[in-house]
Amino acid sequence: MIKITMIITVITLLVGCGGGSDNSTTTPTTPTTPTTPSVTNNIQGRWLLKIPNTTCIESYTFNSDLSSEIISNEQVTTGNYQFESQVKSGDRHPLTINISYSNLLPDCEGNTQELIGSSLSIFVSFTENYEMHWYETAEKTTVLASFIKEPQITLNQLPSEINYGESISVKVETIPDVGIVPELLYGPNGMKISDEGVLNWEANSIPFSSIQEIHFALSIPDYGTTKESSIKQISDVSLSAYSNLSATGKRGDISIANFLSSEEKQILLLTHSKQVSILGKNSNEYTQKWVYPYNLDTIKISNYDFANDNLSHVIAMSSDKIISIDPKTNKKTEIVAIDKFEQENIIRNKQFIDFAVDDLDEDGDADIVLLVACTDCGNDSNYDLWIWDTGTESISSLYDLNSQAFSIYIGNIINSSSKQIILDNGLVFDSELNKLNWSHSDSEETLFTLSDVDDDNISELIKFNSQDKSLEILKYGDNSQVSSLALEKPICSLHAVRLGNDSGKSIITGPCESYGSKLNSYSSINMELQWSLFIRHTSNILAAAIEDNGDVELVTSGNSSINTIEFNPTPQYVWGSNFSNNSGTYITAGTTLDNDGSKKAIFYSPLNSWKLNIISESGKIDQSNFYHPENGIAGTIHNLDIVDYNLDGIYEANIQIQSEYGHTIFSQELSSGVLLWEKHFSPDESQSSYITSIKLDNADLNQDGYADLVTVHGYQVYVEDLINQSVLWNYQPADLISFVDAGLSKNEQDEWVAVVTSQRRNNDNSVFGILELFEYSNSIFTLKNSKPLTCEKVQLIKQAKQIACVTPNGSPHGNKTEILILDSSLTQISNYLIDGEVSNILQPITSQNLLISSCDEGEFGLSSNPNCTLSMRSTTSGKIIWQTPALLGAVSNNSIEYIPATDISSSRLHFATENAMYVVH
Repeated sequence: MIKITMIITVITLLVGCGGGSDNSTTTPTTPTTPTTPSVTNNIQGRWLLKIPNTTCIESYTFNSDLSSEIISNEQVTTGNYQFESQVKSGDRHPLTINISYSNLLPDCEGNTQELIGSSLSIFVSFTENYEMHWYETAEKTTVLASFIKEPQITLNQLPSEINYGESISVKVETIPDVGIVPELLYGPNGMKISDEGVLNWEANSIPFSSIQEIHFALSIPDYGTTKESSIKQISDVSLSAYSNLSATGKRGDISIANFLSSEEKQILLLTHSKQVSILGKNSNEYTQKWVYPYNLDTIKISNYDFANDNLSHVIAMSSDKIISIDPKTNKKTEIVAIDKFEQENIIRNKQFIDFAVDDLDEDGDADIVLLVACTDCGNDSNYDLWIWDTGTESISSLYDLNSQAFSIYIGNIINSSSKQIILDNGLVFDSELNKLNWSHSDSEETLFTLSDVDDDNISELIKFNSQDKSLEILKYGDNSQVSSLALEKPICSLHAVRLGNDSGKSIITGPCESYGSKLNSYSSINMELQWSLFIRHTSNILAAAIEDNGDVELVTSGNSSINTIEFNPTPQYVWGSNFSNNSGTYITAGTTLDNDGSKKAIFYSPLNSWKLNIISESGKIDQSNFYHPENGIAGTIHNLDIVDYNLDGIYEANIQIQSEYGHTIFSQELSSGVLLWEKHFSPDESQSSYITSIKLDNADLNQDGYADLVTVHGYQVYVEDLINQSVLWNYQPADLISFVDAGLSKNEQDEWVAVVTSQRRNNDNSVFGILELFEYSNSIFTLKNSKPLTCEKVQLIKQAKQIACVTPNGSPHGNKTEILILDSSLTQISNYLIDGEVSNILQPITSQNLLISSCDEGEFGLSSNPNCTLSMRSTTSGKIIWQTPALLGAVSNNSIEYIPATDISSSRLHFATENAMYVVH
């Protein structure tokens, strides 16, 4: 930085010479020569000063608010400035910098200076738009310092979007031209800048959506210049997510319509984990045909045919927005959000309670009837009804309720030519929210449905009178019941449907008991009981002719269960699924290759069952039970690894179970279940290590072409050549408390490197973390480097030249995680913070970036419903290259499998979350 001694000298000179100004008071005479024209220059921006005989560059920033910042090596100086932007042609611009702060750290020449309170007054000239020179006075010709304006990196004709598989070549330029080709600071896999300054990239990032934002950055390190940019990758997404088929048990968690085919109906299901899924019928089974793979925080689902093409869109409501999704393309469109109505005279903090959709005014555009409630109004009832017109995208009607309501129905209960809005609190409105002078109930949360039971094209209202415990049929305007029937028990669901062409409609009621009761059918003509089936708690009943044969099926949902009932001719359960037989966190187990070259992704649920979920490339999902009692092994599964260890074309499942004494690992053929071997592990008597399962993997350490067993327990890192039955590594240090994580990778010399992180105990019983790096040579793992450092996860990256360490450090509120990047000597290269908690970190083969799964939620730590994503990030800075929308739960530990692309197949990514299994290719 320009020395304070020089500043003082300049100030002294200026004061001694009167500041370089003319203080004469003589009245000037009338000029006899033309007025000299003025020139204007702007000093705002960042200017760079190269310090002679060093590689250091100082930066001088002049802001529009007249504040300034000077950075010289570690020294940061701030203050304010005055600059005369307009002077006579040929004159220099006066500049004064007043220094108010300095951090007293070394500058580019290694000096520290007390600069606070100092001022620098000099004169400035601009020879070009990007060059600036400083002079001691307005007259002197000796240049004190020469600056260039921070060079700007430009991308000549960078397209805004590119199709997957296409390539771009874009010229990279700098203004002004500093003779240096910018470097790629970070970017997607395969992006490079040539020596001639051309940015080249083939769009092949893993596609998580049809339009995916890909971020990258260029830099000129010597000048501290960075340019961040992005491009949209357009792709035909092949992303599938699969989860348990269990309902929420809340009202509005199922719907039936033509979603994927105009020839056959499907079931829309909101699962226990809030996943929106479409089920299609295969024979007597229902299987997942479509799923929206990202978290919507949905509380109710429905459908509507917006295009009038006999194909419905999914409609999903959360507490603050309603969206539609086209299941043919996965395109999500926001219909209306709560913040559309944030007006002080109408709203406090509102949330959506219920909705119904129909074309109320028959103008061709859907109308959304919204029930909205205040969330911070205490005991005061503050409920509103809104009608949102999707054509004009505005509120067409609004009504301020003076009572609570929770359910909306739309139907024609007056005549066949008009539609009414009916609430569960008894109120009825016309299509413009004019309240009608009739109420069907005087109590809140009345269970009811609408159906034309007498075939006059006008719907009757069928309700459960909770006070009298009776089932009643009402007509609009008539306070007396058309029919009624006293029930033995309360009911929690209600539906009316014609089950046969030669009979009237049947009224189906579902029980409230969680342990089960009767699903009953009553005739709408005489209210006589027609049939009964045992069923558990039922919150929704729907009916439809799913197949083109016209036969009606019942679909019921209740406490985490969904069932279908057919009539042949008597009612019988055909298919069902519930949370108890589908629960559990999913984890990837491996990939198998069929004889035809197709791949199958395999997932399992640890601690839950011995079932495998096998997903083929076509999307078909099968379950396989690999428990074989004849093998004599039982327990809860902690780890599972599927691979063809001996290359005989038959895949083996290596399974790890845990007990209080240690671990058992055994192998059996995946298809036949034949037991191949069994091994038992436990801590040495001298160890006080924890019995924990950390990792079960495979690697060909001795490079004989066969996979070797790799397992990490809390008390042991163990590697065995299964073919030759020889132990390659059994690491159990005496001072060990517990291993935390370990990883293996090959370096540039094609040698294996291992990194291990563990908790140890000193002689004084104090606990410390340690990171160790080993190299495998001559059939021995040799310790190369170690460092006291606590890592919760470790990953070898960049061909084992670097290590990524996830530390327990982060932000004070625990909503950020620190990642360290170390070299092979365990010296820190860089560090950065990731929002939230990190569950996985790895570097895909052929990539220089990191694939990181994390969950975050706001400023003050994680909530019960965090935002969990998978992102590709820069290894050195953690900057996001691409990031998925919010996933269906946190990605499970050690549950990401990446398979690189080949000449005949695209790359594949398999990963699993607490609630879903993902396949991307």
